[in-house]
Amino acid sequence: MAYSHTDGGTISQILSDVLTANTLYTLSVSVGDRLDQPFPGLGYSINLLAGSTVLASTSTPVPLDGLFATATVQFQTFADHPNLGAALQIQLITHTGGQVNYDNVLLDAQGAHVVPEPSGMILFGTGLLAFLGCKRRRQSRADECDIT
Repeated sequence: MAYSHTDGGTISQILSDVLTANTLYTLSVSVGDRLDQPFPGLGYSINLLAGSTVLASTSTPVPLDGLFATATVQFQTFADHPNLGAALQIQLITHTGGQVNYDNVLLDAQGAHVVPEPSGMILFGTGLLAFLGCKRRRQSRADECDIT
């Protein structure tokens, strides 16, 4: 567990993982509000970055007094993203006016199912038809030879 104080502040970590193509990133963080202090008026921000570029950000939900709420951000990369290969970074930012508690920080990366391009599917289909045609032709020749 960590917290960021009333004067505002940032807790951040640069990860050893880099932004990868065709991946769905899900960052979740438990955000807590203390009972003995008001929640910051401007709240907090949870950011996922690649290099210095913010990929995704959230400042919701606001937890109830004395409780935690889970903040989640998602980002989907594609093969042409300009920040591919940049180090991933997580930022937990508390804005002025109170204290925010953070816990259970989790970044999940799931390889996306890549949708094949139409030209690839046409090429695959043509090859499959040619294979089946050759197989049918061979079977037909074999049947002719068996007739005695």
